[in-house]
Amino acid sequence: MDISLILEKNSWRRNRDEIKNDENIKEVFSRKHKILYSFVDKENLIIIGPRRVGKTTYFKLLIYDLLINKNINPEDVLYISCEILKDKTDIIEVLRFIKSKYVFLDEITFVDGWEQAIKFALDQELLKGRILYITGSSTAFLRKETFPGRKIKIIPFAPLDFFRFSKIFGTDELAKKLEKFKTIEDLLPYYHEIFDLFLKYMECGGFPKPALQLIEEGRIKEENYDEIYSWFRGDILKLGRSEEISKALISRVLETLTTLVAYNSIGNYIGVSHRIVREYIEELKNLMYADFCYQIDLQKKLPIFRKEKKIYFTDPFVVRTFEKKIIGRRVIDESKMAEMIAFNTLKSINKEVFVIKDNGETDFWVDSKRFEVKWAEKTSSRKNTTILSKKDYNPNTSVFQLPIFILNYLKKNVYNTKD
Repeated sequence: MDISLILEKNSWRRNRDEIKNDENIKEVFSRKHKILYSFVDKENLIIIGPRRVGKTTYFKLLIYDLLINKNINPEDVLYISCEILKDKTDIIEVLRFIKSKYVFLDEITFVDGWEQAIKFALDQELLKGRILYITGSSTAFLRKETFPGRKIKIIPFAPLDFFRFSKIFGTDELAKKLEKFKTIEDLLPYYHEIFDLFLKYMECGGFPKPALQLIEEGRIKEENYDEIYSWFRGDILKLGRSEEISKALISRVLETLTTLVAYNSIGNYIGVSHRIVREYIEELKNLMYADFCYQIDLQKKLPIFRKEKKIYFTDPFVVRTFEKKIIGRRVIDESKMAEMIAFNTLKSINKEVFVIKDNGETDFWVDSKRFEVKWAEKTSSRKNTTILSKKDYNPNTSVFQLPIFILNYLKKNVYNTKD
C-alpha cells in the first residue's frame, strides 16, 4: 500500500484552504441551491446509500466543515477513496500508519474482507480516540450481524426525501414555512408550489445532481442516466450476476409496478426459475435500488412472505434511469409514481409497511392504519382508511393531498427536532 500516494491526495494536509479547490466542494458552492452538511456525529459510522446519491460530496462537505468552520488541524483529517485499496490488509495498514483523528473511508463495501478489517481495528483499539466514517453501496453485510457489541453505528444515506427536496428547491417563503408549520392546514396556501415541486420530484427524485440540473437548468443531462446505469451494471457484474437477466427482471418489475406479483410469475415471464428471481431481487434490495411490500395476515399481525407482494424502486430517478436505459420508453405514469413515493416515505420511517388486499382494494398497512393512494382528479372516501389524493382535501373523511401529507408526515416523524 502506497501511503505517500494517499497523503498526496489529501492536499489540505499541506494547506487547509486546498479543500476549497476540491471538485465536489466547488460544484456545491457554485450552485444557487446548496445541499449542505456539517460534522455532528462524534461516533464511528457506517453510512450506506445507493451509488451517485451524494455520499462522496457529503464526506467532502464534512471535511470542509472540520477544516474551515471548526479549524481542526489538517493532519487530523484523512480521506481515502477505497477503490485504490485491494483488501483488508490495505485498510488495516492505513489505519495503523496514518494516525489522523478523523478518518473517512469512501465506498468500502466492495473491498474484500473490509468487515474483518474494521472488526480488527475496533478490537485492537486502532481507532481509540479517533472517529471513523465509512460509506458503502451494499447492505448485504447487514444480514451477518457483522459488528455486535462494537462501537460503530450503521445509518442509511438515502436520496433526498420530499421534505428536504422542497426545503432546498422551494421558494424562501415555503422553506421558512416548512421549518415552522404545525398542521396540514398551514401548508394549504402553498399547495400549487408544493404540487409543482412534487411533479419535478417524480422526474429527478432525490439524487442531487439531476435534481439541481432540473431545477436550475430546466433539464436533466443524459450523462446522469448513463452514470447511474453504469454504476448499477458494474455492481451487478462484480456480484457475479448476469446483466441480461437483471435487465429482463427490472423490465418486468417496471411493467408490474404497484401490482401484486409472485416470483413464479416473473420467472415464467422472463424464462428463469423463481429462485433466480428471488436472488436477483434481493441483490437489487442490497444495492438499495428496490424494496418489497409484503402482504400481512391481519389476525396474526405477521407478514406473509410466500404470497404475492409489491416490488417498488427506491427513488423516482432510479425508475427514470431504468426506463430510459433498459426499456427505452416511459412506462410509469404519475399515479404509479405517486404510490411508489408514498411507500418509500412510509418505509423510511416505519420498517414494517405492509400491503393488505380487501374487497378488491389494496392498501398500505402501517401501525394498524390503512392508507390508499388515489392519484386522480376526484376521489371518494372510505371508512377507516386515509385517502392520499392528487387534489382533494377533506380532513373530516381522512382525505388528504398526497404531497402535503408527505411533508406533514416527514415533519412530524423526522424533522421535528432538526433544521
